[in-house]
Amino acid sequence: MFYVCADFDGNSKISSYNIHAYPSVYGTRCLFVGAQLLPPKGYAEGYHDNTCILPSANDTYFQIQGIEGGGCLEGASAKAVFENGLVSGNNTLYVPSGRASVKCGTAEISMAEFLAAGYDVGTTVLADIPSPTQIIAMATSLLRG
Repeated sequence: MFYVCADFDGNSKISSYNIHAYPSVYGTRCLFVGAQLLPPKGYAEGYHDNTCILPSANDTYFQIQGIEGGGCLEGASAKAVFENGLVSGNNTLYVPSGRASVKCGTAEISMAEFLAAGYDVGTTVLADIPSPTQIIAMATSLLRG
């Protein structure tokens, strides 16, 4: 899980099939790529098929330092460059009120806008936060495969 281990440069780091319950390393967010820009096509980072539970409404889902050439989250060409550098999707996000944000460089958009723009396909956002017992059950199921 490269979020907890930090970014440490490099490329092609993948976080998948994890439960990030109340993440707090380097701030409250599910994914943080802060030591570098997203890599170019062929060296993509990965964040897919994870469950992330954020403690507060409007917490950050993703925070990315930036993308090659700038223009984070702005326009079709930026979307292609973003997706070349980060393969993401099929995640489940629990956040109170169902509201979170995505930050890339100096740009910030709501999670709803991020999903509506076609990023992170298959990801769902749920406002009902699981109880500790439910989180343990999720982890137990994940470990049992």
